[in-house]
Amino acid sequence: VIKNTLDPVWKPFTVPLISLCNGDVDRSIKVLCYDYDNDGGHDFIGEFQTTVSKMSEAQNSVEVEFDCINPKKQKKKKNYKNSGVIIIRSCKIAHDYTFLDYILGGCQLMFT
Repeated sequence: VIKNTLDPVWKPFTVPLISLCNGDVDRSIKVLCYDYDNDGGHDFIGEFQTTVSKMSEAQNSVEVEFDCINPKKQKKKKNYKNSGVIIIRSCKIAHDYTFLDYILGGCQLMFT
């Protein structure tokens, strides 16, 4: 939550790939955006769908933009474009190697 701004910029965060898309970078992900209210009645702004592979195009000063669409407003208004734009500035996939990865990669261990 970022309060008192119409142009929020979130700090970088980490999400395990297995939790986000079950390890499938081409699996569709639905992102929902809400306006935070202290009383708990958060207002729906809009949504978009993407994949991890599409988001990971945001690297080396290349940004990826998504229109935040509210389906109810889209049906009511003819000239409705979007409720805002979500810009992803950076998305990196980092691999955490396991003990098994080291063994399968040719690492040898000697036990006595």
